[in-house]
Amino acid sequence: MPNGKPGDHPLTDILVHGFTVFGSELDGLIREIDDLGGSADLAREVNLLDYDPRLGGEAADRAQLRERLISLRNRLRAD
Repeated sequence: MPNGKPGDHPLTDILVHGFTVFGSELDGLIREIDDLGGSADLAREVNLLDYDPRLGGEAADRAQLRERLISLRNRLRAD
């Protein structure tokens, strides 16, 4: 069961442990979403485990993840 240790979940790896998971651009978008107060929205709307390259996520999947993150970030900026 995940408990916040490194490797448990990409979100905590990026936000808490400072790891690079998806690359600087995507990790930066995730940090920006968190800074905008949207980490709960992110966790609810995007299953980052599906995109995690350490778990078999493909580069094409990361393109889709990028679009989803940008959409969420833009929505949070507009609120």
